[in-house]
Amino acid sequence: MMNDKYPVLTHLFSCYFHQDWPDEFDSPDMALDAFVDSETAEFVKIARDELKKIIDSGCSDNEILRLLNELGCYYEPTADYSSAVSWLKDINRKLSFH
Repeated sequence: MMNDKYPVLTHLFSCYFHQDWPDEFDSPDMALDAFVDSETAEFVKIARDELKKIIDSGCSDNEILRLLNELGCYYEPTADYSSAVSWLKDINRKLSFH
């Protein structure tokens, strides 16, 4: 199960990008900011490490979308980004500032 392989990303996506995330946050960036504001620096670092594993895996966009779904993510990254991997890269870049 992917939850075991990516426990921090499971927490990030299932807690901040869950089914009702648009009711709580005005944008994906606000959800990500809430994650950063609520979690420890070590937890954010682990999220970056887990994101890097996915980014570097060479998975297709469809595989990444399925993985995001398995991790509890209800945000559709291709609505705002050219691909799911581009969204993950953007998240990783934003988390690197914290």
